[in-house]
Amino acid sequence: KSAIAIIEKYSKSIKNNDVEGILAKAYLDQGNTVKGLATLQQRINDNPFATGYYDDMIGTLLGMQQYSSALILANKAAQLAPYIPNIYTRLGFIYKNMNQTEQAKDNFQKSIYYGPTSYDSREQLRLLENKKEIYDLFPKSDLQSLIKTAPTATDYPEDNSILLLNEYQYVIYPEGAKEYRCELATKILNQSGIDAWKEYGVGYNGYTQKLIIDKAEVIKANGNIVKAETDNDNQVVFTNLEVNDVLHLEYRIQDMSTGKLASHFFDKFLLQYSIPTLISRYNVLIPDDKKFSYQVTNGAVEPKVTTIENMKLYSWELDNQPAVKNEPHEGSLYDIAPTLHISSLPDWQYVSDWYRDLTTSKFKSDYVLDETLKEILKDKQNLTQLQKAKLFYDYILNNIAYSSVDFLQSNFIPQKASRTITTRLGDCKDLSTLFVALCRESGINANLVLILTRDNGSNTMPLPTIDFNHCIAQLNIDNKQYYLELTDNTLPFGAALKEDLKAQILPIPFGDDNT
Repeated sequence: KSAIAIIEKYSKSIKNNDVEGILAKAYLDQGNTVKGLATLQQRINDNPFATGYYDDMIGTLLGMQQYSSALILANKAAQLAPYIPNIYTRLGFIYKNMNQTEQAKDNFQKSIYYGPTSYDSREQLRLLENKKEIYDLFPKSDLQSLIKTAPTATDYPEDNSILLLNEYQYVIYPEGAKEYRCELATKILNQSGIDAWKEYGVGYNGYTQKLIIDKAEVIKANGNIVKAETDNDNQVVFTNLEVNDVLHLEYRIQDMSTGKLASHFFDKFLLQYSIPTLISRYNVLIPDDKKFSYQVTNGAVEPKVTTIENMKLYSWELDNQPAVKNEPHEGSLYDIAPTLHISSLPDWQYVSDWYRDLTTSKFKSDYVLDETLKEILKDKQNLTQLQKAKLFYDYILNNIAYSSVDFLQSNFIPQKASRTITTRLGDCKDLSTLFVALCRESGINANLVLILTRDNGSNTMPLPTIDFNHCIAQLNIDNKQYYLELTDNTLPFGAALKEDLKAQILPIPFGDDNT
């Protein structure tokens, strides 16, 4: 009550929408629904265009089972913003709770139409249509049976653990959205296995994907289950691990991407690992008319194809595989073990054009870039193009520090060239973009090049994908190409890091240049 009094006093003197939201929540938490709803309504009255505030109020009314009031407000929001998917999701839930099934289905369908990544609407629509949950359409593994008959350390004296089950279930929806579920079960064979598996990081792209961890547990030898510790992101810690315990992890990843790549999918999946594997299975449930390519490298595994609900289910499986033994100077596991590659991207030109469109605006000239160029070339206008390019290279290495920090850099899009100059910081794509921008401003032909560094394998992209992890610059002068690595200020012009040598690359055309 004292805290509420402080917030009330603040709100009377200073109008602040965020504070009003805090005050409304405080009222509701204290059971004062009249004041809580009144505060939320006042915020809407003050901001009648802000559909996010409508959504807060609708969610509160739904939780209080005041469906009629929630419906009136949701319809108002839909009139204000008829293309926002979440509004129709809210309407779908309201109608569902009012037992108006057809109206609920209609609104869930609208949500999917305007936002293919409305996964809640997809789930609810299947329930209302009396269909199985989407992941129930995939083949099931009997985990308890796998655990009961699992090999022991005696069977695998040279290995620290054994992968009982590694399964991916990938769903490609007709509207373009995609999600997948992973189930992983690993038996610990010795202390080394405990050290290797006590912590696990789920790999996903935090910029374009949503991670949902459904199960993270340790199944003890006596059958007891101990829940693992998870943070708010992707880290799982399996506490109190013992030999013969089984780690069990189930998680889903929902793709939230938009733009040119949103309707496509691409992935790769190892069918053999550095530890023994009992079942390694990859499934894709895909619309019958959706075109995609697949290829298994370092092996021959054909999919089993079945028809389910006017879709095709492809399943690749490789069972009872021994561990790929470590050897001195070995390459990436993707170059050694059987690996499934899938992609719906039509060709590499499509990928190149996508990245060109994504980065074009970052090269645009502005005051900072112009002044920097004048400073670099002051009293040096008679230099050759190659000499100028070397000056740009030296300027970046001497003045811009390489830095890769998540909150500063995005996953794919580089900073604008002028921002890299002013911050004096940049990752590989930022530094390369600055170099190309300086060259282009001087009439020098240069462009970006995406790389998958060699330590990730020398032949791991047989099909079109965006699985690159590095960016350099390409300089084209006098019918000669120079590849420039800008992240190491000890490298001379034209030299490369060892990880760049013989790596797979994709040059990105500049403007209308498609060469």
